[in-house]
Parts: sequence; C-alpha cells; structure tokens
Amino acid sequence: MFSERKCIEGAVATNDFLLKLVELVITKSKKYAVLLGSGASSVVIGLALNKFNNGKLASIEHDVEFAHKARKFIKINKLDKAVDVKFRKLMDYHCHD
Repeated sequence: MFSERKCIEGAVATNDFLLKLVELVITKSKKYAVLLGSGASSVVIGLALNKFNNGKLASIEHDVEFAHKARKFIKINKLDKAVDVKFRKLMDYHCHD
C-alpha cells in the first residue's frame, strides 16, 4: 500500500515503526492525530488516515527546512487535505523543584 509512495530522503523512522503507526491508525479508529515532528511518518499516517478513517493529521515540526520538505512530500502524495505541517520553534523550558 505504501511502497509506491514517495517519502522524504534521510527519514529516521524504521519500517517497523511506520507499520506500527499504520496499525495504530487502523485499531484506534481516531479521526484526528497530532505528531511532534514530520517526515515519512507524516506521509504514512496521512495515507493511513485517508484510507481507513478519513481523518486528519496535524504535524508540528521545529526545523523550518524540514517542514518545507515535509510539505512538499505531503503535496506529492496528494495529502494536502489530510495532513497539515506546522512550523513551531522549540522553546527552552526549565523545571523547578
């Protein structure tokens, strides 16, 4: 199902991890998902949501260049309506005891 799709070069997600994401989309039957980060996982989750749940994914990426790459592959895979990649800077957070 996903082998024909184009994903992002240099993706760090393993095939086992991506298959687990698809399994979760199928078994949890949720319409909406949030992903911290973007890349191949955004494409795979978007494809699974499209096929099985007609759902949507919000993917939040902290690297502006990678967010642009992810958006490009979302568009190539015709997932514009299913996946929204947002760029947000990371912020320092300090816990106080």
